[in-house]
Amino acid sequence: PSGLGLSLGVQAVVDSENFIAFEFTYNSAKATGVIAAGTNSPKTGGSTVTLTGINFGDIIPGSRNNLLIQATTCIATLWTADSSIACHAPAGFGEELSVAVSSEDVRTETIKAFTYDSVGISSAAVTDNAKTGSFSITLHGINFGDFDITVAASIGGTACEATRWTSDISAVCKIAAGSAISVGATASVLSKTSAITHAFSFGNSALTSVASIGLPTTGSTSITLFGSNFGVTDLTATSTAGGTGSEMARWVSDSSVFAKMPSGVSVSRDASLDILSVTSTFSAAFTYLPPFVSGVAPGNGPPSGGVSISIFGGGFGVDDYSVNGRVKAVACTTTDWTSD
Repeated sequence: PSGLGLSLGVQAVVDSENFIAFEFTYNSAKATGVIAAGTNSPKTGGSTVTLTGINFGDIIPGSRNNLLIQATTCIATLWTADSSIACHAPAGFGEELSVAVSSEDVRTETIKAFTYDSVGISSAAVTDNAKTGSFSITLHGINFGDFDITVAASIGGTACEATRWTSDISAVCKIAAGSAISVGATASVLSKTSAITHAFSFGNSALTSVASIGLPTTGSTSITLFGSNFGVTDLTATSTAGGTGSEMARWVSDSSVFAKMPSGVSVSRDASLDILSVTSTFSAAFTYLPPFVSGVAPGNGPPSGGVSISIFGGGFGVDDYSVNGRVKAVACTTTDWTSD
C-alpha cells in the first residue's frame, strides 16, 4: 500500500496467526529545492517556505513532521503533496542555511538553499567631521541583527577603527582619519554587504591666524598659517598673499602650514589657504614693511627745480608700484621706480 516509514515489519496472517517475515522500508524522501516568498525571507520570519522534492508521501500528519531551517523548527509545517512541504519560516538570519524534514516517518538530506534578508544601510549621522578622525558615525538601516553578530564597517574605503552593533537598525563606527569632500559607507554582516555613496564629508579647512611680523617687500620670507582641518597627511596645500601665490607651501600638521611669502607691498594683506579645492581666507593677516628713506643724491639743487635726484632706502618694492617722490610734501614732477 502507499505509505512512509523505515524498517517496517511485514506480517503474514495465516489462520489468524501473525508472522513477521522481514522489515520493509519505503523509498526515502529527497529534497531538491526551496521556494521562498520573495527573493529572501525577512529575518523576523513568517514568510512561506516550501521544500520541494520526492517521496514525501500522500498524507503526512502535521503533528508528526517538522520542517527545519538551520536546525530551527518552522512555524506550522504543512504537507501539501508528495513533492512539497510548506511552513512559515522562523525568525533568524544568515545565508545558504540548511533546510530539511525531520520526523519519525520522513527524513531528508539537508539542502543549503535558504537565505534571510541581508543588511541594508539607508543613512548616516555624525557627531563631528574633523579630518583627524576618531569620532563616531552612526549607520542606520535594517537587518544589523537582533544581537551582536560582528558587524564590520568602512568609511570611504577605509575600515573603521572600531565598529559596534547597537540594534537591528543601527551600528556605530569610529572613523579613521581622512580628507575626502564626500565619502561613502559600507556595512557587512555575515559576509553580506550594503553601501551608500554619500555618508558624510570631512570638515573643510579653516584658516584662523597667521604668525608673522612685518615682511620685507622682497619676499621669500616664511610665515606659519594656523587653523584646523588641514589634514593628518600632506594634502598639497597652496597659499596666497594678497591674491599672489606664495613661493612655497608645506604642510606641517592638521593645524599648521608653513608658507614662503611672495614679494609685495602694502600695509595690510589677506592670506588664503587652499586644500582640496576648498579655500579659507584670513583678512588682514600680515603686513609688508613700509618704505623708508636713508638718503638722497645730490643733496642740493637750484630753487628753480628741474634737477633729478635719487632717493635711497628700502621697501620700494621689487616691481614698479607707482612710487611718488616728494620734497617737503611737494610732489616731484615725475618719479621713476628703479629698484627696491
